[in-house]
Formats: sequence, structure tokens, C-alpha cells
Amino acid sequence: MKKNLLVALLTLITTFGTFAQSNDKPKVAFCQLPKGCVFYDHPFTYKQLDLMFDYLGTYENKKGILAFVTNVIGERMNYPDRKRSPKELHEYFGGKGEPLVVPWSMSIHQNIQPEDGKWTIASEKPQVGNCPKGVETQLEKVKMLESGDKTFDKPFSPVALLPAKEAKWFPVEPNVYKCILQLTDSDVITTIYDVKVISPESMSGTMNYTFKIPNLPTCRIKINFKYTKN
Repeated sequence: MKKNLLVALLTLITTFGTFAQSNDKPKVAFCQLPKGCVFYDHPFTYKQLDLMFDYLGTYENKKGILAFVTNVIGERMNYPDRKRSPKELHEYFGGKGEPLVVPWSMSIHQNIQPEDGKWTIASEKPQVGNCPKGVETQLEKVKMLESGDKTFDKPFSPVALLPAKEAKWFPVEPNVYKCILQLTDSDVITTIYDVKVISPESMSGTMNYTFKIPNLPTCRIKINFKYTKN
């Protein structure tokens, strides 16, 4: 039984299905004191943002505007604002009038531009918890991120790191990105990537896999990795 379960899990990992979209779209704002907020027309659902930013179901259930805030000394934080309308949030952070609503972009922040060329990925040993026997060994064979020649968009976008059409990237702050990859709108199997651009020749990050198996504890796998330009 466990063998069949393992085969099913790995088949789902390696086969990209349809990434379901929801009409119930949350509002996402990047706010900076004392300039106010800019709202973005993004591709994410409440559940996806909840999973990406580890709100443990509270964001999906209680909603609100997901605000990414930079204060006057450059400190950053994010939180769901459930007290204010878009205009009120904009004014709360120093803006005047109606806030802008603009298309989604990987260039929200000013970022380091990684160099094109041959890149090599080095992955650490997977950290595994509550998973069926054999998952760790089999997962090491799945090449979700690969070494090779990379040509990056200019300005930089992390899409070339994981070019699956189902991968949805979020520019959290300068040089820091998150990505969610799901097979369906269910969170039975969820992959979250965190990537940080350190320099034009170096990036680091983590891959977090979550498998919700009926009648068993949630299986979690974390893999740290580093990308280096040759």
C-alpha cells in the first residue's frame, strides 16, 4: 500500500496539471511610508497566498488586503489588513486620493540582475518529516531545478529558474522571491520555493514540499539549494 502511495505521490510531483484559478481574488498592496500604497492585479487566490506566506488558514478564512509595508527606515513586513478599504490603507501610509492599480510584474522592486550563462545547482540533503519510507530517495531523482545555461529576462525575473507554466512567482522584496506550484486548487500537494539573489553570480533558496495524506500525518520535505554561475 505504501509503495502504491509513493508511486502516486511522485507521479503527481513530476506531472504538471491544470493550475486552477479562483474568481475570489484578494487585494495585494505594496505600501511605503510616507508615500502610500500601490495595488497590483496579481494571479493569486486567497488559499495560494495563505500557503505561500504561512498564515495557517487565517488569511483564506478571514480575508483582508495583503499589505507589504516598508517603513521610513527601510524595515519590511507583511500582514492582512482587515480594518481598511484600499483608499483608507493608502491614506494610512501617507498617500493622497485613490491608490494606483497596476499590472503584476516581477519588477516591482529594484533588483540585482543575475548574469546569463552556465549555472550549477547544489542541493543539500532533504529534511524529511512524517513521510512514507522511500520518498526522500525518490525525491532526490526529481529534477525540479536543474543546472545548465540560463538566459534571464532583463529586468530580472526568476521564471527561468522554474519555467513550468503552473509556477506562480511573487516578488516579496528586493532580490527575494516566492513561488507556489500546485497541481489543482486543493492543497493536498503543494510546493513552495523561496529564492534570494545574492549577487550577479549567486542565488540561494529552499524548496518546501507538503503532502497531505489521508489518515496520516502531513508529510513535509525541505531542500536547501544554491545556484552558482560557472
